[in-house]
Amino acid sequence: MIVRAALAVFGAAILGLAAAQTGTSSFPAAHDRLLYTGEGLFGPGVFVVSDTGTNRRQLAIGPDVGFNGYVSVSPDGTSIAYTSTVPFELPPNLPARLRRRFPKLPPSRLAFSGFMFADETSGVVTVTQAGAPIEAYGRPAWSPDGKQLAFAGGKPGELDIYVMGLLPQTTPVDITPGSPGNDQYPSWSSDGRSLAFESNRDGNSEIYVMNPDGSNARNLTQSAARETRPDWSPDSTQLVYSGNATGSDQLYIVAARGGAPTQLTNDPGDDRRAAWSPDGR
Repeated sequence: MIVRAALAVFGAAILGLAAAQTGTSSFPAAHDRLLYTGEGLFGPGVFVVSDTGTNRRQLAIGPDVGFNGYVSVSPDGTSIAYTSTVPFELPPNLPARLRRRFPKLPPSRLAFSGFMFADETSGVVTVTQAGAPIEAYGRPAWSPDGKQLAFAGGKPGELDIYVMGLLPQTTPVDITPGSPGNDQYPSWSSDGRSLAFESNRDGNSEIYVMNPDGSNARNLTQSAARETRPDWSPDSTQLVYSGNATGSDQLYIVAARGGAPTQLTNDPGDDRRAAWSPDGR
C-alpha cells in the first residue's frame, strides 16, 4: 500500500505546498535560504530552511522514493533540477524492508525533472519531466542563463557529459563522446564560457575544463592523486576541489588557466564538496 500510494503521488503533475525562493552559490538570486537534502518519510528528500535556521520545510517533489539525492538551483532562484526515477519505477536504494516484501520491484532509471515555483503566493508547484532518454547520474548543473543543464549520463564506467535545453522534446547532446572512463560532476562557470568536470580518462580522477560544446578539454590538475567535485569561483577565475595527495581528501584551489594549486585544508578527516560563497570570499 505504501508503494502504491507513493507511485500515485509521483504521477501528479501539480503539487501544492508553500513555495519559497532559493538561491545558488554563484548567481544573483536571493541568498536568504538554504536548500539541502535530508531523510524524509520514504528516504532522501529536499528541504528548504532560512539562513537563520528557521522556517524549515520539505519540498514535495513527488514521493521521497523517487528522489536520488542531488539537486541544483536555477540562476534566478525560481526552479530546481534534480535526478529522480522515471514515473512508476523505483530506486535501487529503496528501504530493505520494502525490497524484501516486494522482491520483483523493477530497478530504477534516472531522468531529469524540473521543479518550478509557479507563484509564491498561490503555492502551486508544477513538476515536469525533461525527458532525457538516457540514464542520468549526479547533480545537474544549470547554465548561467538558465536555459540549459549539463549532467553526467550513460552507464557506470562509461559516463559522458551531456548538455540539454529545457524546451519540451529536447534531446541531450553528448559533448564528451568516446571519452574512456567516467566524465562526471559538471560545473558551469558563471560567465558561461567553460564547463569544469571530473574525469578518470587518464587513469585516475582529475579536474578538467572544456568549452560548453566539449572542445578544448584540458587537464588542470595533472597529478597522481585523486581530484574530485570542482566548483567555480563567482568570477570564473578559480576552481575549488577535493584531492587526496596527502592521503585524505583536502580542499584545494587552482586557477582556471592552470598552474600550481593552493591547499586550503589539512585535516585528519576528509573535506569534500566545497562551494563558493556568493561574494567569492
